[in-house]
This record gives sequence, structure tokens and C-alpha cells, in this order.
Amino acid sequence: MSKEKILFIVNPASASGATGREWPSIRNRAERLLGPCQVVMTMKRWDAAIHARAGITSGAGMIICLGGDGTLHEVVI
Repeated sequence: MSKEKILFIVNPASASGATGREWPSIRNRAERLLGPCQVVMTMKRWDAAIHARAGITSGAGMIICLGGDGTLHEVVI
């Protein structure tokens, strides 16, 4: 289990909504492996960028992005 703060940025609409439907199962598995994680869901364009910046500012040691190309692009820019 990790001791660093982990932030998941999740776009529940990605993969035609499959990410949102599968998220509870994914979260359970992730927390078993990584320990407690903070989660934010995107609701509109540029939410991922805003959440990534806030996560870095608040000390997240790891950011995990679940979404499509657009979500990933927002997180890395």
C-alpha cells in the first residue's frame, strides 16, 4: 500500500459511459492495492485540468486518470 496521496480523476462519460458504470468495481480493486484514494469526477470540459492542478497543489504524489484522450490531455497539459 502506498503512503503518498493518490488522486483519481475519472471521466464517467468515457467509453460510452462504461467508465462510470465500472468505476465502483475499479475503485474497490484500486483501494485494495493502493490504500485510500481521493476521487474527483469530471462533469464538463477542462474539469480534469482543474482537478489535476488542485491535486498537485494539495500534495498528491500520484494522479491516475481514467477517461479518454481528452481527459488525459487535460491532465498532462
